[in-house]
Amino acid sequence: MANGPDSMWDFLTLLFRRYDDLSGKLVGLISGQALTGQQLDGIRAQLAQLSASLFEVRALALAMTTQEKEVLMDLTQLTAQVEANASAEQSAIALIQGLAAQIAAAQNDPAAIAALATKLKASAESLGAAIVANTPSPSTPPAPPAPPAPPAPPQ
Repeated sequence: MANGPDSMWDFLTLLFRRYDDLSGKLVGLISGQALTGQQLDGIRAQLAQLSASLFEVRALALAMTTQEKEVLMDLTQLTAQVEANASAEQSAIALIQGLAAQIAAAQNDPAAIAALATKLKASAESLGAAIVANTPSPSTPPAPPAPPAPPAPPQ
């Protein structure tokens, strides 16, 4: 069976049609209609197929549930990262605006500008160290799969 919502719905539709067919035959059996041994064998075979199909549906539902949990976990992590980035961006904006105000206030005072430059240098060094310390190293990409082995020569 192919993967995807459409194929799953087609599969479920087929499954329920089989169920309707079998339930009709079983109702006939219960209501006293005589069924041949061959018909009963056919019903047993169809019930076995239906049972196998139901197990397949159960496995698909479990796989979908697992995938949904993984997507939700990824979404939670992504939301947290977006919030952290937004917070960092707001901090950077406040820093830049504060620097602009300090430079404007000290523009006619060389000593104040020199003190601000010293303060900025110290801040830049500690910020650089913090960025390096908190930046994960790039992961090594997985190696490409090995090419398939050549076919064996004919004998």
